[in-house]
Amino acid sequence: MISTEYRNYYRMITQPDHADLSGQFAAKWGNEDFLKPEPYLNFVTMAGVHDNGWWDWDIRPKIDAEGKPMNFYQIDRQEWADGNAKGIDNYAPHDTYGSLILNMHFTGLPQQRYGTEPSMKTRKDDPEIAKFIEVREADATRLKTQLTVSPEFREYVSQEKLWHNYLLQQVMDRLSLYFCCNYPLMESILDPVPTTWGKTTKIAIAPSAENGVTMSPCPFSEDPLPVNVRVRLVPKRRYRDDDDLRLEFLNAPRKLVEFEIRGRR
Repeated sequence: MISTEYRNYYRMITQPDHADLSGQFAAKWGNEDFLKPEPYLNFVTMAGVHDNGWWDWDIRPKIDAEGKPMNFYQIDRQEWADGNAKGIDNYAPHDTYGSLILNMHFTGLPQQRYGTEPSMKTRKDDPEIAKFIEVREADATRLKTQLTVSPEFREYVSQEKLWHNYLLQQVMDRLSLYFCCNYPLMESILDPVPTTWGKTTKIAIAPSAENGVTMSPCPFSEDPLPVNVRVRLVPKRRYRDDDDLRLEFLNAPRKLVEFEIRGRR
């Protein structure tokens, strides 16, 4: 669950809805300066459902010690490991290559996205997370070996292309979190952003309206690009217990928040 305080309410976004926004970005990614995702169907599908393992948690949100809706980064470490493991296992039967990228995505998160986002806390020394990393990195190695003999996917498990697609998923995730967590929107930098095999750049993001931003350079095939995410508006107050919050959450009005992204000119 992603919860942001604003005015007289909390804006709450489930992890699957955040993932859906990631998928919207992935579907429209690519132009003369940015390589379209390859393999396209596998990558875009994976990006759009990458947090599917959080459905069980998000239908029963919890409060923190201050009586506020608990955010995704506040949850118990074992719950984090279990939720992400469930997401990987749910997706694995449908797509071996996408499952490999998803595996790398979740094992990288507690390791500062494998060193590409130093501002993140490292959590690889927590026993529950260390065990998760050990098991899932072993699974990733097995999946990579399996895909090296696949005529369809073997070219995409080269070190260069696999790292490109790993970085691309981090961008999809971070860009969705930017819109879901920043309320109001603010200036930001995405780095590193893959452009083509073996090359990266930085993207500067700047708010241009309440729900609009400019990006330089702009990586999308459409300009302007409209995207949206479903939110619930929950009254901003101190909640007595989890059930008190859940009652408000279930009754909260749903709203589709629309964003517009333009290239900076």
